[in-house]
Amino acid sequence: MSKARTQTPAERDDANDGIPAAAPIDGDDVADAVLEAERARWLPTSELSDAEREAYISCEVEGLAPSELADYVSRSASTIRTQLSRARRKVDEVDR
Repeated sequence: MSKARTQTPAERDDANDGIPAAAPIDGDDVADAVLEAERARWLPTSELSDAEREAYISCEVEGLAPSELADYVSRSASTIRTQLSRARRKVDEVDR
């Protein structure tokens, strides 16, 4: 009974019609890329007041209506809409 020989990377490339074998992925590189993407995603909200951040994340990210958030935080829907408008304007300025 003969033992099957392991292919070299060059032989695997040939077996895959010349498509190079994928390089191994370093877990630290993946973690760094994910962390950088999260930082970029949340960086604009660091410029907001607490109330503006709450309105922006609740309405823009989580999908609550301003009236729903107003019920949860005991503020008027008008106040929430104003905070949301200010937050959107600030986030747009940071994204430019």
